[in-house]
Amino acid sequence: MFGLFKSPKLLVNTVEKVEIERELLGLIDFFGSDSLFLEGTIRPDELGIQLDGSPESLQAAVSFFCERLEIKPSGIRVVLTTEPVDSDSGMAIQSTSAAAEDPNKKTEAANFATELLVGPNLNLDSFLGELVRILMRQKIVDAGFIESTSPRLSYSAEVATAFFGAGLFTVNETVSCCTTTLGLSSYFSIRKLGSINSFGLGYLLALVSQCREERQIDIESYLRPDAALSFRRSQAFLKKTKDSLLEENNLSQNGTCSLSTIESRLQMGSNTMVLWTLGQIETRSDPVNDVRQIKSILFQLLKHSDIHVRQLALHLLSHVETFEADDVQQLQKIVRSRDEWTSAVAVNILSKHVSFPEIENDFYLLLQKTDHTAASNAAQVANRFGHLAREFSEPVCDRIRVALNRCDYGLGNWYVLILSSIHPEPQQQLTEYFAEDEELIRGAVELLQDAMQLTEIQLKEKSDPVTEITDVFTVPAWMNI
Repeated sequence: MFGLFKSPKLLVNTVEKVEIERELLGLIDFFGSDSLFLEGTIRPDELGIQLDGSPESLQAAVSFFCERLEIKPSGIRVVLTTEPVDSDSGMAIQSTSAAAEDPNKKTEAANFATELLVGPNLNLDSFLGELVRILMRQKIVDAGFIESTSPRLSYSAEVATAFFGAGLFTVNETVSCCTTTLGLSSYFSIRKLGSINSFGLGYLLALVSQCREERQIDIESYLRPDAALSFRRSQAFLKKTKDSLLEENNLSQNGTCSLSTIESRLQMGSNTMVLWTLGQIETRSDPVNDVRQIKSILFQLLKHSDIHVRQLALHLLSHVETFEADDVQQLQKIVRSRDEWTSAVAVNILSKHVSFPEIENDFYLLLQKTDHTAASNAAQVANRFGHLAREFSEPVCDRIRVALNRCDYGLGNWYVLILSSIHPEPQQQLTEYFAEDEELIRGAVELLQDAMQLTEIQLKEKSDPVTEITDVFTVPAWMNI
């Protein structure tokens, strides 16, 4: 009986949900809410084209989507190439200026702004999905919504496919399956095509469908089973809870709302609103001061039911410059968290506010783990205390051994950074510790040399302490929300 009052469980987590909704808000702000309602969802059976790999059928598909998505059709032309195209789908887009430089390609650059290159390795099963993604990237870049060099381009384009009505073509083409035969053996592989998985796209379509109030089309019947399940649950969730950023009126996207508004949203908002608001804090003009003023609320959020809220609240607390004695006690409790990410980051933050003897045991416990989260945060602590932690040189060397045996050189680089921070002669320490194994000595020394060349970490005098580690291999866990 009590199960009737529970909200349907989504197949996307809060972070994925907020990312999708935030992107939709950006599209609505830029293109206008009318663009969301102008066209309904395009059904696959509307295409009316028999795709057989011929230039005519491929060009017909391009023309169809250019017309429906309001992209200039004369600006894109299909070009078949004899060389395989380096992409999962066997197709790519390029400007004709680049194509004209290659004498092996037949082009008519004067008549076309862009060419869609199709290689002999074209995967027809994923053609439509990839075509829509490519055209959508072109549309939002040409409109000025996003830069062509932005790392978020693919993600934005994928959300935009649903926004402009072509989501059914991407949601069913999220993976590419193929079988490769080598000699007498065959290998089956699955590769991810898009930026959002089927569950995420199922939620995205449900959200867009709810905004449009589409009832004339049975969207679920067009979806693959995993996306259909996500779509069905998402529809039920949204209908019952109305828990969506798109339901909020006058929602500021640039962090300009008042601090009192932020406090209210953090205390009274849904999981989605709380996580979105936490993410907005760092975009404000003085986030350090804001974090200091809402510090008590952030500590309360460390007990939140959603792990993503807890993690982002802890991340923001890392910006606090001074903690009171009560704050330190709360952090010490968080260090004992069962969640390894939370525990590791809490140790890192706590080490900025206490002396080394107070953090020594927690630092040792971090070194007992062999994962990137623990190692990256241990590197922060080691760099903070330097030679005070020299007694841990041998445990660190043992962690380097584990990383080398696993061939996990990224992990190994974290540990050699730790060793270089706490020992004045790290190479000598490695040579002595691995004295009976020349191969391990060589591997450890190479790791040390690479780490010193490729990172900005350097041993400095105590009067000029290093407060952060900038590493090219992986971002420290507490900075990677």
